[in-house]
Amino acid sequence: MTLSFHKQFVAVGHLFAAVGVGALATTHEVGGGYVAMALAGLGWSAWREWRGDGEGIPEWVANACMLVMLILSLGPVLLQGASPVRAIAQFLLVLTGLKSAARKRDRDWMQIFVLSFFQLLS
Repeated sequence: MTLSFHKQFVAVGHLFAAVGVGALATTHEVGGGYVAMALAGLGWSAWREWRGDGEGIPEWVANACMLVMLILSLGPVLLQGASPVRAIAQFLLVLTGLKSAARKRDRDWMQIFVLSFFQLLS
């Protein structure tokens, strides 16, 4: 008999990420669409991981989406002089959703935990 904490780790990891998203949502600095996207990515990831099907979107697709969203988030800051706080907060939510939806290794879980920490600080 072997002990496995995989299910508990997955549940707690997704819970921490959801708390970070909720904390950032309560600031009212981000749009509801960004919060919904992050929660949808987390929900889909939790469902996949709980079933044992850890496959998500390919990493290169997630990285391409992150790059596009970084450009879209920084556009108003660089071109119109908008406040970078909102752009950073929205990009943190996009990162959480995409990191959750992509295939995960141990380093990705650590990045999700760090993103949750920064969302709590915001």
